[in-house]
Amino acid sequence: MSPVAGVAFAPHPPIIIPEVGKGKEREAGNTIKGMEKLVEAIVNKSPDTLVVLTPHSQYNGIMTIATNQKWRGSLLQFGCPDVEIQINNNTELVNIINEQVGLSRADMPLDHGALVPLYFIWKHLKDFKIVLIGVGPHDSEALISISNSLGMLLQEQNENIILLASGDLSHRLRHDGPYGKHPSGPIFDELVVKAFKEKNLDQLKNISTDLRNEAAECGLNPFIAASEMVKPMRCNIELCSYEGPFGVGYLTAFADCNIVEKHQYVRVAEEAIKKYVTEGETINPEEYFEEIFDEKWLRDKRHRKAGSFVSIHKNGRLRGCIGTIMPAYDNILQEVNANAIAAATKDPRFSPVEEEELKDISIKVDILGDMEEIETVEVLNPKEYGIMVESKYKRGVLLPDLEGVDTAIQQFEIAKEKAGIGTNEKIRIYRFQVERFA
Repeated sequence: MSPVAGVAFAPHPPIIIPEVGKGKEREAGNTIKGMEKLVEAIVNKSPDTLVVLTPHSQYNGIMTIATNQKWRGSLLQFGCPDVEIQINNNTELVNIINEQVGLSRADMPLDHGALVPLYFIWKHLKDFKIVLIGVGPHDSEALISISNSLGMLLQEQNENIILLASGDLSHRLRHDGPYGKHPSGPIFDELVVKAFKEKNLDQLKNISTDLRNEAAECGLNPFIAASEMVKPMRCNIELCSYEGPFGVGYLTAFADCNIVEKHQYVRVAEEAIKKYVTEGETINPEEYFEEIFDEKWLRDKRHRKAGSFVSIHKNGRLRGCIGTIMPAYDNILQEVNANAIAAATKDPRFSPVEEEELKDISIKVDILGDMEEIETVEVLNPKEYGIMVESKYKRGVLLPDLEGVDTAIQQFEIAKEKAGIGTNEKIRIYRFQVERFA
């Protein structure tokens, strides 16, 4: 089990608590069922600490961490003083975070962003502490950087941790909602739900600030922060529920996380980029990894040749991609090594990757299979096959399973456009499969 065992994504409407809703909570039945699923998943993990990310306890910082010793919180402001939770702060972990990450610090109340999801958990599990972090509505670049640092620190702890990301989606889904209806409200919620359904939370970072503001949301930054904290891990994301019964979008989801050992090809690419960007030097991957990689694996790859592509992403967006269709080097390790450096420094669409970006990038390596010439695009499947088109000296390549490329015709036309092949030019079409490593 990894130190961060999972992430619970939860809304925080007080009305779903029976003592507050007084029957109205039944209109949010799907959300309550979703909360029950979250509680079951959390209880099964037996956490020592919940790191609670709330948008309502923050003091003009990107992130503010609570320094309280303990809390006695209630829903007094919602007319229910008897709905009360008493819980201790994990001050030891708070001190470690302050020393190594350096968040803003303050005594903070246990606001409803924390209280509502904790209410459901507290009924079934009480033997845990919390770390309360207020997440401000600030620039996502800085938020992502801090979240990455915090995530790496949490992975080093010798305790079982669950992240609880609290947030509501759009508050502008209906005319009788808290802020009336706006066309951007449903659009925003659809994009968030899509990211969870497709198990690709990097999509959350691509939602525009204007759309967020028009939708009047309060959950995206806690969701982004939590997903960044577990980015190096393999997380199985389950969307438990979504609905907007009171003009506000409520989403529940759970990400079950495990530590992932990066594939050797990815580690070769990472080290090649790091060495070149920081020192201007290249590595010999066969010698560099001789004492690190399995001897048999290394020996096999010294005798394998194949084309490869290395893709670099930063904050969910492409930052560079260079590859070879056919092998150009003595073996696959050298192929990946060279293409990694090229992707970081020679992609004409981007400026070279700089040292301060290294902590924020992710890398994918595609190893290409044999090219198979085909007569028609009808036998293509863009999720399974890449495509190469050529006409005389012109050549265009598109890898398989790319976001936004959903049909064979789309894939074919994009590859032709990349190659600069005109409508009436004679063309040859090839398909290929890849092994993808991330």
